Amino acid sequence: MPDPAQLRAHLRALAALDRAIGDDPRFCQYTFDGTWSPAVEAALMENGSGDDFAVLFTPAGVLIRGFDHE
Repeated sequence: MPDPAQLRAHLRALAALDRAIGDDPRFCQYTFDGTWSPAVEAALMENGSGDDFAVLFTPAGVLIRGFDHE
């Protein structure tokens, strides 16, 4: 697992590439919200088939939650 700074950079890049390559922002799977809540950033993925993950970057550390429906 990369350190939190590397993980944040990778997930921000995925969200930026997904938005740049995709034809319609409604169909982007990866998003990054730098202002998800005060002092918390969130990287989110939802593929439309029931799989998703959320990575929260907080002052206390990183929380990762994922779900694969199969």
